[in-house]
Parts: sequence; C-alpha cells; structure tokens
Amino acid sequence: MLDVSTDVRLGDLAQRGPTLHPDDHLSKAQHLLRQSPGHALPVVSGDRLVGVVAEVDLLKALRLGLSGPALESFPVRAAMTPDVVTGQASASIASAWETMATGRLKTLPVVDEQGDFTGVVFRNDLLAALRRDLRPSLIGGLATPLGVYLTTGDHRAGAGDWGLFLTGVVMALCHLVVLNTVESLAMTLSEVPPPWAIALVEFVAYLALLRLTPLTGFHAAEHQVVHAIERGEALNPEVLARQPREHPRCGTNVIALVFGAQLLWPLASRPVLAALSALLLFAVWRRLGWAFQHLFTTKPPTERQVLSAIAAGRSLLSAYGQRPAYRASRLKRLWASGFVQMVAGFLAVMAVVQWLNLKFPQLGVLA
Repeated sequence: MLDVSTDVRLGDLAQRGPTLHPDDHLSKAQHLLRQSPGHALPVVSGDRLVGVVAEVDLLKALRLGLSGPALESFPVRAAMTPDVVTGQASASIASAWETMATGRLKTLPVVDEQGDFTGVVFRNDLLAALRRDLRPSLIGGLATPLGVYLTTGDHRAGAGDWGLFLTGVVMALCHLVVLNTVESLAMTLSEVPPPWAIALVEFVAYLALLRLTPLTGFHAAEHQVVHAIERGEALNPEVLARQPREHPRCGTNVIALVFGAQLLWPLASRPVLAALSALLLFAVWRRLGWAFQHLFTTKPPTERQVLSAIAAGRSLLSAYGQRPAYRASRLKRLWASGFVQMVAGFLAVMAVVQWLNLKFPQLGVLA
C-alpha cells in the first residue's frame, strides 16, 4: 500500500453529483452520463446505493436493440450493475487508491458508517490528494490595501476582514474626492452640463483615481494567482508574471456594462436606436470589461503585491486541501464573499462625512 501521511479521508473528497433512481429510464442515464466527468452514475434509492449505470451498461442495451424511444421506457433497474465496489468515507486516501487501482475503477462510490450514499470520488481527485495538490475548480478574490484576499466561498485566505473593510474605505474616499471635484468644476461653467454628462465624467474620473491607488496592483496580482491556481500552475513569481492581469469573472465587467448603459442613456428618447445600441452593448460588454480591467482597475503589480498573492494562494490551497468537502452555511458564504465588509467600510466613511457636515457645516466636507 502507498505510504502517504495525510489527514484527508475519502469522505472529504466525495462529491454529490447527479444520481439515478431505479425507476428512471435509460434515456435519462444516457443524458447524464454525457455530462458527467466519470464513466458511471450511482443509482440511489432513498439514501442507499443500489447499483451503478456505466457506459458499458448502455452499450449492452444498444446491443439488445434498445435505442431512441425504447430507452425512454426501459428502467434503470433492469440495466444497472447491482454489485458495486464502494469505499468507506472514513477510509484513507492510500487505501482508496489501492481499491480503485485493483478494480481499474475511474469513479468510486462512497458510503458512510451507516451505509448511506455520500457521493463519488474520481480517480484524478485521489491522485491530486496523494500529491497534496488538491485545488478548487473556481476561486474568487478581492484586492485590499493590506494584500490579496482569496476565497472558494467555503474557505478563505489572505487579507482578512479589516483589509476588506479598508477596501470599502478607499473606494468611498475616491468617490468623495471625485464627487466634490467634478461637481465644483461643473458649477464654474457658464452652462451647467446635464446630469448624465456629470455622472459620466465622475464615473471615468473615479476609475482613473482608483488606478492610482495600490488596490489596482493587488487586483492584478489577485487575478494572476487565480489564473495560476485554476490552470494547475505552480505558485511562484515567474509563473504569475506569465498570467494575464485580466480575468473573465472580474466584477469590472459589470462596471463596463454600467458605463455602456450611461453612454446609451441620451438615446432613451429614441427607442429603436436605443434598442439596437443595447443589443450591441450586450454583445461587446465582456470585451469592454476586459479593456476596463487593463486600463483602469488593474496595473502591473509590484514584487510585494505578487508575493502577497502567492502567500494567499498557498494558504487557500492548504485550507482547501485539509477540508476539501467542507461546505459553509449561506451566512458564512456571504461573509466569505467580502462584500459585507467592503460595504461596511464604504458606509462608515459616508456616515462620518455626514456627521461632520451636521456637526461642523462650515467645513463643507461634501459639495
């Protein structure tokens, strides 16, 4: 048996994906197998595993002349393999690998101490666990003045809640500077621009000011480490330097959509032209978001910012590797998103400014 020391158990790797019921038809099994990363689907009745349907079972049905409409009336129970090799949730990774290797299995159903089905484990996940290189499929992140913050939704690492709070503070301060500056300049003009034009100038000025802050460097480093982790790359400065600063899931894409909508606002009185322009916007807004990321919300990170991203990435992978099956509550997932802390920081600044205006109106903190 492999000599691998790890606290990860087989149940930690179990994924609860698509399952079949004995009364389902083979047409459903065929459809789900095409979408499954494995080559077999568990058949579950209640909480009990009663069999599996593999690709070979579908091949047997095909040889019997079952195809098309016939698959829609042929029950899974008549085609499934009832004698299934399973793994105990408490089993070690090494013993599970021996079980899969002996049976040449690509997927292994997992049951708990009571015999209830808990999920399946794929061979690639076992190999990753043996190499101590388990990685989440999707990662989110945020830039903070204190460093990079990363999360899977269930696990989190990097800059903590205080850093996320300060991100909201920085964004609020940039907002106030732009608000006061642009609106003060607008009042000096002989003809005050329309509200939409002022809002548009404020929007662009805000992004330009934000780029001057350290947040955009940390933002770029955050994107680069997320790319590296999701692509299975090593976490070191040389690898991160090859990763793009932009990321397709970045919230800047939404900002680009808002920007485009503001540009189209003057066309609201011309419905046909507005509708055509809106269709064009929805077709290109992701590319527009990519450009916004490159020009405004990211900039080449410093060495310190890159090292912060690497430290956060390694910490996140360590936490995920120890508890890959951990699922946080909805409240904890909301907190892990960092959105609450950022909004709290933003609102705290606005509340302080409002209090200063009420207590010391002569200061004129707000325009």
